[in-house]
Amino acid sequence: MREFTKSTLSLAWAVPLFGAKQIINLVTHPTQPTQTATEAFDAATLATGSQLGDMMQSMFQVGDDMQREVTDMMLNMLDPRRTAKTTSEIMAWSLEMVKSLGPSKDGRLAWQELRNKLTVFNLVYQVPKTLNLPDGPPYPPLSELVERAYALDAYPSLWAVEGLGHYYGDTFWTRNIVPQNALTETEGVRDGSLTMLHAGVGMAIAQHFLRGINHLSSHSDIRQALKQIILLCKENSKPGYEGAAIESLGLISRSGAFYGDTRPDEMVQIISHLLEEMDPEAYGYFWHGVGRSIYFSPINFLPGYGAIWHPVEMIRREATERVARRNAFAGLSWGVTMVNVRHPHILGNLLNHLNVEDEDERDGFQNGVMSGLMMRQDTTPDAPFIADLYTATPDGFGAEFADKWDRLVQQSCKIALQEYYPILKEHQRLGDIFRYRDLSALIDQILSDK
Repeated sequence: MREFTKSTLSLAWAVPLFGAKQIINLVTHPTQPTQTATEAFDAATLATGSQLGDMMQSMFQVGDDMQREVTDMMLNMLDPRRTAKTTSEIMAWSLEMVKSLGPSKDGRLAWQELRNKLTVFNLVYQVPKTLNLPDGPPYPPLSELVERAYALDAYPSLWAVEGLGHYYGDTFWTRNIVPQNALTETEGVRDGSLTMLHAGVGMAIAQHFLRGINHLSSHSDIRQALKQIILLCKENSKPGYEGAAIESLGLISRSGAFYGDTRPDEMVQIISHLLEEMDPEAYGYFWHGVGRSIYFSPINFLPGYGAIWHPVEMIRREATERVARRNAFAGLSWGVTMVNVRHPHILGNLLNHLNVEDEDERDGFQNGVMSGLMMRQDTTPDAPFIADLYTATPDGFGAEFADKWDRLVQQSCKIALQEYYPILKEHQRLGDIFRYRDLSALIDQILSDK
């Protein structure tokens, strides 16, 4: 207790001195008045944040994201060139928050969506408890564990399989073994589980290597980690499913709680820049995962902020390059489709918030819905809610909505499930749909390569 008290008082004394030091930096570095102080504050925040557990990390991320958005708005209001636009944005955001918190249809959809996301979150992260999995070796055969997941109902089984893949990938690291051929031989494992098993194993691989770096690491260290992640994802994947594993790199990167980074938004931009040069294909998978991850960002579990308008705005801010934007919107649409597959009105709400005149938003949305439903069909064949999602048109969204839904959801999903999916399945190419692709062109390519 004596040493604890001394340490607490030392910290209380160090914090104001640290602040004073940064004020001195502002004065003594006139050519770069804020860079040195910013880097120092970032390092201190990261050092403190790395001591937080998963729950406290998430709470920190919520508060930090909110204060950064508010700060940006306040500073934009002081810029005459941005005042009008920022005022309009604030009014629109305020209106969306009021609608999502009220008793109206928007409010009911927002609360149902939040419940769905919490259900999925718990299914993935509580899978050891749900499936009664051992904490250490010996581990049961993967085929047996998969059957435990499928003993659940159709909706939760998919998410339990993804969580199981993450658990299975971690079993290698807990034994101090680098994963090798984890899913290359899957005899006896239910075939429909492979996409989400690969996604889960990719999560475990990405998480392991990202724990050793952060947004303040040297680019050479980050580049080396990315090479290892991509290599292991390929070496541990069944041919044709590599994309499902690589996509999880984006999911983990944008979720700082996974690896202790307090600025995952910064990390995403660094990785994006490096991957664009290193591996353009992985770049697409990465941004698809980022879009999916933004949907599950801690701030988007917050009532009001968690309504669909907010992840849409986050992607508009963060994904500025065309390939990144299309993949990020496809990943967001994929996530909304998969999480809310039993509630078509929530998918309709996303479509209603998108600018369908923007090709990236429109095409990304369409691709995400088609790919998500094909993956769901493969994992839980003919679950009744698959057809229920797109066959009926959600009401209450205005006169133009029915046409958008018909073109971008109903017709597209029929083609995806009846024409594209059988070919992708036959040729073991389902991993390809974990990034934005022109699916018609992909099918033509597969058939021409026969």
